[in-house]
Amino acid sequence: MKGLAASPTLHALLKMACLAVTFAFAGCDSSGRGKFARDIQRELKTAREEVAILIQAQEPGNPALADEQVIMLGYFERLRLGLGSPFRLIEYAYMDPRLSGTARSTIAWALLDATLDRRAYRIQPQGLGGMETGAGTEPLHLELIEQALRSTRDPRTGEIAVRTAYMLAAAEGSVGAGAPLLAAKVAALVRDREI
Repeated sequence: MKGLAASPTLHALLKMACLAVTFAFAGCDSSGRGKFARDIQRELKTAREEVAILIQAQEPGNPALADEQVIMLGYFERLRLGLGSPFRLIEYAYMDPRLSGTARSTIAWALLDATLDRRAYRIQPQGLGGMETGAGTEPLHLELIEQALRSTRDPRTGEIAVRTAYMLAAAEGSVGAGAPLLAAKVAALVRDREI
């Protein structure tokens, strides 16, 4: 013990280690987390409301939107249609020099809100017209694909099942030759939305 106390370097290291552990435990205090979560929720809600106002403002009979508002809605529409990674869109929007700082922040928060709420990647059934299974069956194909991905623990498993099923169906002639590619694209979008 005498040798341990005599070593000032070791003693200083032990003191620093004790201080580091103390600060680490103090940093684990969750009392500030509630405020942080409330701040995030407030930002998401504010952005959601502002974009909802913009969406309503584009209805016929309303005054024309400013360029900045049209750009903001463009980002939101790209997310809705699944034209790009949500997080890449958020990054692009946040860095877009055509938008003011406030507009960049608003649209970035709105994109994040829509992503978290699973309002992104909304697929229009009419896009599945190439299945060649008869008029009016597009919504049924979309529902089938979405159900296949939702019914598995991991949406990636459902995506593989959809791809395989449509390839087999095309091979036997139940669906058109282009159906596997369409189904794969839809399954990928649904997978991204579910994950």
